[in-house]
Amino acid sequence: FVETGTYRGQSLLKAYESNCFEKLYSIEIDLRLYQEASFLFKDKKNVKILHGDSEELLPIVILALDDKATFWLDGHYTGDHAGKG
Repeated sequence: FVETGTYRGQSLLKAYESNCFEKLYSIEIDLRLYQEASFLFKDKKNVKILHGDSEELLPIVILALDDKATFWLDGHYTGDHAGKG
């Protein structure tokens, strides 16, 4: 599972709880939201939260994939409470 725009981690948590994915990646541009998500998923060894712009990080994640993947491309600006690239 590869997601852009972690925000509060709701979509990532649903994907994690579905037990459908061996590895889950999420890219968050906003430092505060990245830190919150990192804390939320700190004990989940198969979840990797990345901080940065998905335009730069998504190609790196794609190269790291070794199997089919589901992409949730949801990185967009939604107001002052979210990151903006």
